[in-house]
Amino acid sequence: MLDLRQFAVLDAIARTGSLAAAARDLHYGQPTISHHLRALEQHLGTELVTRSATGAALTPAGELFLDHARAATTRLAVAEREVAELRDFGGTVLRIGTFESAGARLLPQVLAELGAGHTVQVELVEGEPLGLLEQLLDGSLHCALLYDLDGDTSVTDAALRQRTLEREPFRIMLGAEHPLAGNEVIDLADLADADWIRSRSVLEASERALLAAAGAAGFVPNTLLHSEDYSLVHAFVAANVGVALIVESAVDTRYRVVARPTVQDLGVRRVRFVATATPSPGQAGVLAHLEDLLIGAAGVE
Repeated sequence: MLDLRQFAVLDAIARTGSLAAAARDLHYGQPTISHHLRALEQHLGTELVTRSATGAALTPAGELFLDHARAATTRLAVAEREVAELRDFGGTVLRIGTFESAGARLLPQVLAELGAGHTVQVELVEGEPLGLLEQLLDGSLHCALLYDLDGDTSVTDAALRQRTLEREPFRIMLGAEHPLAGNEVIDLADLADADWIRSRSVLEASERALLAAAGAAGFVPNTLLHSEDYSLVHAFVAANVGVALIVESAVDTRYRVVARPTVQDLGVRRVRFVATATPSPGQAGVLAHLEDLLIGAAGVE
């Protein structure tokens, strides 16, 4: 019979590289590690771990089983959390992923209308698209607002469904006193010598849009700093020490900055609502209502 402790032992051996190290990691005695491993191998009828003078390694069968064991363990953790939420709150709990700009603009009023804190218990998780997508796939989140570069391959995983909420073109953000700030349209080539505030990730939509547009204009952007902190980005741009790529809805009007289109195509940021395709019966109606409210808030026709 399978035992969750067997899964933990196999996982620890894979991570630490030996039975002794796995015992220390799990605070077990080494005989206990050997017992659980032997029981699992006997149940499956095959060797899962090979031992040598330098340690232990999983066999192909061990690697295969561990992939499934980790997925099962994740799902069980989600189930435990959802049962605890039902026990503690007695109603629907939604874990929603979001990112700063769209989350601050779309979610507050929508969640108020949804009944967050009253009829629905909401837990917000802020993060970047790839991290939020992973949490959607492993069941840690029920839904999320994600963004990408329009034209990217849409989510195709059968476990998820999506709806596009917004498409917004990228703009150049300049300080209000920048020499080009008065231009209605900017030629990106005129910023070839500018210092840019860029994303830390090469996978970030704005970073990919910038590199593509700058490359087409014949230059590689100089980097002032890498940052995802919008307050920091705005402060540097307002001081005229750097420029950045942004969408107009993310411009903070408290700073003396302007956002201008360019002669070149900078691309479009797409914002999507992505949710699990198979919600529990208690969550299905709430997710559908949340999606409708977001569609209304975003002005989707």
